[in-house]
Amino acid sequence: MCLPSEHRYENARRRVVASAPDAQILHAATAGSRVSLSSGRVEATKGGERLLGVPIERVLGLVVHGNVDVSSALLRELCWRDRCVVWCSWSGRVVGWSQGADSPNGLQRVRQHVASAEGRLDIAQQMVSAKISNQATLLRRNGEAADTVERMRRLQRDAVSAQSLAELLGVEGEAAGALLRFLPDDAHRKYSGLCRVPVERKMTPAGARPRQRGSGLRLRPASRRLHPT
Repeated sequence: MCLPSEHRYENARRRVVASAPDAQILHAATAGSRVSLSSGRVEATKGGERLLGVPIERVLGLVVHGNVDVSSALLRELCWRDRCVVWCSWSGRVVGWSQGADSPNGLQRVRQHVASAEGRLDIAQQMVSAKISNQATLLRRNGEAADTVERMRRLQRDAVSAQSLAELLGVEGEAAGALLRFLPDDAHRKYSGLCRVPVERKMTPAGARPRQRGSGLRLRPASRRLHPT
């Protein structure tokens, strides 16, 4: 990566990676033969005679020419590995093809979409409970509010047992209100925000670009009552 004020003195080296290493397209063209899967290998046989045998990992795709039988086990394995199977006529004309689904766990994806539409109360319970736990720890370490910390611990347990999203939202709001009572009322006055600092520049020859020291913006920290650890 080069910044706008920098120059690229040499081109970046690009790696050449094979798109399909150690795999080839398998063509089954012997009429009356059968292609099947046996012990992780693609076997081609005809009349009890073994014609070919290659590991399934070496098969990038299968092209079937003419009257060649393909076993269902091999079709399922190729679809699972996202390998395409093409059926052609004896002259090479494409008749059709089969392609595996984008993901082998389609039912799991369906359940995820349903859960996203309906909402997952259990996930929200754990997130709100962890948030309230962090707020209670913040008060315990930086303030003198033992009663409020005990109340927030109770709200933390109530968040896990909430029966609906509305009830969970009420628990979260009650915990936030308890935390905000211990924040200073004039916090916005103590925070001055961003202040611009003059940028130092040095004299440079004509035509050269000046170099800057610093980014030109500095953040002035404001005093706060609570400091998370």
